[in-house]
Amino acid sequence: MVTADNALTNTATYENRLLSAYQDLLDCEDEGIRKFANRLGVYAYLTSFDNRSTDSFFDVITTAWKKQKGYSDAIKAAIEILNNDKLVGMDYFGFNSENMQNNNFTELFTEIARNAYRNDKIVKPYQLSNYDNKYGTLVQIKPDSKPMPAVFSSWRANQPFIKIQLNPNDINSYILYQKVATVYQTDENGDPVKNTKQSVYKIIPALGTKDDRKVYYEYQKQSGEQSAFEENALPKEAIWNNGQIEQLV
Repeated sequence: MVTADNALTNTATYENRLLSAYQDLLDCEDEGIRKFANRLGVYAYLTSFDNRSTDSFFDVITTAWKKQKGYSDAIKAAIEILNNDKLVGMDYFGFNSENMQNNNFTELFTEIARNAYRNDKIVKPYQLSNYDNKYGTLVQIKPDSKPMPAVFSSWRANQPFIKIQLNPNDINSYILYQKVATVYQTDENGDPVKNTKQSVYKIIPALGTKDDRKVYYEYQKQSGEQSAFEENALPKEAIWNNGQIEQLV
């Protein structure tokens, strides 16, 4: 769905007309139209997260609808939690409050990386080489693509997240890897041997998608939850659990 005008340049008078028109849909005698209006409000939110931008129209969804759906109360609760210096209540967003109070922000960083991996400043591109150790059976992530390791270790990479692009012409064809361990060779005393440090990476599901006009985020997904977009789907053999990783390390 594409709106005809830029939501950033609408006049107050025009937006009031749109608000009134949306309320007419909600009040319509036709149940099908009322149902459509409700779904339209949800669509407006999930494609913009209340950010004013080109093609977004959540600003013309009525306040009455937002209150009825609990949106206004949810925003108020979220602001109160984020204003708490001790990060109490982060479970509200699906994160472990106790971890964050102990300065462990891995869950939050992972959520950001899974959605914003297209940004090279957040997740750096990487190319596998013959110096990288690949573990397990190579997995074909995308149709007709080169098989890739579900887990590998590298002497060269050390970033918490890296990405490998399968198709240079497709911005949605990245595979996202997360650093899960650091390993060393050890001497007879069990001490790390100098210059043997390696980073271990595993595939994690990417979130969101991008078309010609904008990026659609999925910040409501938590932990290892899969994306709703088909292009982010991963084969079962690409997902290693913690037990498999620990055994490897």
